[in-house]
Amino acid sequence: ASTGRGKRRILSGSADFFSLGLCALLVGCGESLEARSGLEGAFPSDTAAIQAALEAVEVEDRDALEGMLLTRDEHRTLVWDSLPEKNYFSFDYVRLLNEKNSKKAITRALERYGRQDLELVGIEYEKGTETYGDVTLHRGAQIRVRRSSDGEVGEIALVDVLLERNGGWKLMNYVE
Repeated sequence: ASTGRGKRRILSGSADFFSLGLCALLVGCGESLEARSGLEGAFPSDTAAIQAALEAVEVEDRDALEGMLLTRDEHRTLVWDSLPEKNYFSFDYVRLLNEKNSKKAITRALERYGRQDLELVGIEYEKGTETYGDVTLHRGAQIRVRRSSDGEVGEIALVDVLLERNGGWKLMNYVE
């Protein structure tokens, strides 16, 4: 009788070990979007990124809008070496231009759309998408919104390029 109990205990222990391994595997598969993409504060979709930007504009949160942009470090270490621009311009020049234009664009967006409740209707990319290694740029974002105050639907100028990397999305620059 003791032999049977020992076998059950071993089988039970194996099942527990298997369950623990499966659980660890599932946790590994559930790796965070930020870890998988390498992008701090990554969004799960372009829609989520644009919706967050619209919400920040509504409450006039400049810091939040700036925080949604690809960081200098991310741009340098994760994106720059994949882009064709690196053959024609220095990183510092491109980054300075992006930062300067985005700051002006944020100011303009807050002046134009601040304090308005804008519902995202859709996003299209008039300049298409370009993939470079594990980075995809979605260019020429056309953002359609509905203004809650009167139901009017229209297009707003807010974001130009969105970046996608390993399932994570960030805003690359605001449109001036």
